[in-house]
Amino acid sequence: MALCRVLAVLMAVVALGFADQPRTRENPVTPGWPCPIDTEISPCVCSQDELYNLYMDCSLAKSDEQLERIFTSVFPFPDFYELRIIHDRDDIDNVIDEINPNTFAELTFERVIITGTRLTEIIDEAFADSHATLNYLDLSSNYLHTFPFESLPLYVQLNTFIIDDNQFPELYNLESQSLQVFSANKNPGLLMNSDHHFSGVPNLRELYLSEIGLKELTTGLFSNMTQLQVVDFSRNYLTELEAGSIAVSTNTIKKINFDLNDIFFVRHDALVGFAEDGSLSMASNQIVELPEEHWKHIFEQLKSRESIDLRGNALTCGCDIDWLFMQYDQEYLCRLTDTTLCYASTQQVIFLDVDIFCVQCAASFGDCPPQTDCKNPGTF
Repeated sequence: MALCRVLAVLMAVVALGFADQPRTRENPVTPGWPCPIDTEISPCVCSQDELYNLYMDCSLAKSDEQLERIFTSVFPFPDFYELRIIHDRDDIDNVIDEINPNTFAELTFERVIITGTRLTEIIDEAFADSHATLNYLDLSSNYLHTFPFESLPLYVQLNTFIIDDNQFPELYNLESQSLQVFSANKNPGLLMNSDHHFSGVPNLRELYLSEIGLKELTTGLFSNMTQLQVVDFSRNYLTELEAGSIAVSTNTIKKINFDLNDIFFVRHDALVGFAEDGSLSMASNQIVELPEEHWKHIFEQLKSRESIDLRGNALTCGCDIDWLFMQYDQEYLCRLTDTTLCYASTQQVIFLDVDIFCVQCAASFGDCPPQTDCKNPGTF
């Protein structure tokens, strides 16, 4: 009985010691148990949050051997919420360059973040024990050129997969029923040679392929998708968008980004499937004209004001855009951002004088329409 009273007092003291510390996923605390003994896993740090999720931060671990030693320690519980290893690639003391099947023993993780290391490949068995649990995998800013993409279907909960800033030579055909976010930005020279890169990820919502050196976009890549919302092909070398470049059967797309390419031509039906409140950014390209036959369908899909950003293009602002003024009741003109300018001046396109078009483009007009006021909705 006396022993029970002592234990009760000790537990109360421990509880009071942690009562004033905020316990959130962003700020986990380290109470010892249920984590391993801290000296056995040093320099890794184990912690938990108020939901009893366990975190393992091994950012201070320097080598493969050190990692293996750490994970041979006794772990009271094998299921972790997050593993984190964040290194600086310029730090020559960080030499983690291999993850073998035994590195993480039999621990499981829901989130894995390994960045800035010297890893060049991920083998199939590296996270095999997390097939049923892993939902977030960030392997950005390493030196990776190999990953077992064929094993993606085994990660039945995987929601987000990030491989930015690596050295992958080509994009493999992705296959996952659970994947919703995929990012492979800054893999220079990443080849896209297949018609089926995304056929096996029907639930993909966000796709990021910026700075991969892409020169041509295969049409029909997204035809089977019903959930797609965000697509980013910025900072590439694209010159033309043919029909079906990004086309989905449902109106789900919230944002498409083609900034900083060399696009000069966009064909009718190149971009299909925008949500009414979606947006298109094509800043800093080579677009000169906006002919109605090719551009009108984009303006018809996007209903919000300032939803089309064409800043940094050399727009001639001639009769090729008279339809934006002539069909004033549709507010097509107001889809353009106020940063979209004519090439020869700092004149904002949305504030151009309609009378100029009525005179210079008389063949397109019957009666001259009123001036569209894009800054005061409903006034014409």
